Amino acid sequence: MTTDPQLPDRAQVVIVGGGVTGCSIAYHLAQLGWTDVVLLEQHRLTAGTTWHAAGLITSAGMTDETALFFSRYSRDLYTRLEAETGHSTGFRPVGHLSLATSPERLEALRREAAWMHGFGVEDVEISPREVAAMWPLARTVSTVARQISSTDCVIFKPYSAAELKRRSMCSRRRKIAEPFAVS
Repeated sequence: MTTDPQLPDRAQVVIVGGGVTGCSIAYHLAQLGWTDVVLLEQHRLTAGTTWHAAGLITSAGMTDETALFFSRYSRDLYTRLEAETGHSTGFRPVGHLSLATSPERLEALRREAAWMHGFGVEDVEISPREVAAMWPLARTVSTVARQISSTDCVIFKPYSAAELKRRSMCSRRRKIAEPFAVS
């Protein structure tokens, strides 16, 4: 256990785990004006699996409104987080390709796109020739068609996303204890 004299005896909210999820919870509570929030991390923030997370934010394959909402919300959050904190996450809106190599897969992609269009997700079908022009190394011989979304993105430094949320939380005078033995 830490002997940090600044760590309060009580808190309205105690978050255990300082990865991207724990930092996100703390960030959002701070954004909502919560002041009695403590974040505990047993090592260093993002020292667990966050530092090597893929960082992909995509709307591809979303089959319910909640998952689609969180995907779009996350994309929008990371587009503004650097301006809010002054620290880059490496956010890049790179888009994605979903290839169909069978008529059945093409039909599934078309259903998915039609559903997502109802929620404002841009997704267009392109030909194998267009895929080859975009990605010359792709084998498009068996490709029927493809759906593309230009608004999906990658965060090249997912650990920075947690760091930004931590900075934002600290700027609002919330407590973070690290390292902190949790038993």
